[in-house]
Amino acid sequence: MLDFDEAEHRYFDGGVELPSVTTITRFCSVDSRTAAGANPFYRDRGTLVHALCADYDYTGELSTGTGVDGYLQAYADFVRDYRPQWHWIEHMVGSARQGFAGTIDRMGTIDGRGCILDIKTSSKVNKLALAAQLTGYADLTKAVDAALWGLQLCKNGTYKVIPVEFDYEVWTSCWILHQKGQMK
Repeated sequence: MLDFDEAEHRYFDGGVELPSVTTITRFCSVDSRTAAGANPFYRDRGTLVHALCADYDYTGELSTGTGVDGYLQAYADFVRDYRPQWHWIEHMVGSARQGFAGTIDRMGTIDGRGCILDIKTSSKVNKLALAAQLTGYADLTKAVDAALWGLQLCKNGTYKVIPVEFDYEVWTSCWILHQKGQMK
């Protein structure tokens, strides 16, 4: 049974703490020591956008007046344009056997093909980090043939779909670096 400590953003399986996919892939960032949630404003904005996009997926209604209206409109436009069929929305996955966990933003089908999608609200998207992150999720779920997409939502109400390739080499490199850091 996977448990999540929201305040500490930590995953546990049977009492064993599991690193998150985003913690493992921090090595793809410019400064890996501060990459995960360095600025609380941006982290909190992203958390709010993720929650309100999930609400939209479940209700079909946009929450307005939240300070993130442009991001939400961008998401609604993406859903209108691509018509995804989500099987998982903000779904936690993890395994003590595999040794890591995470929360997949969206997993489902688009145009009849399996897809794992990660929502981004930053002004720039690091494609290497995105590929490593989505590869980690694909590895964890055994969905290695799924399309891997980033969805960059912008403040001005526009969006950009960022397809990336499954990159097991980068994912594995991040995993090895993470494990070596844990040995100290």
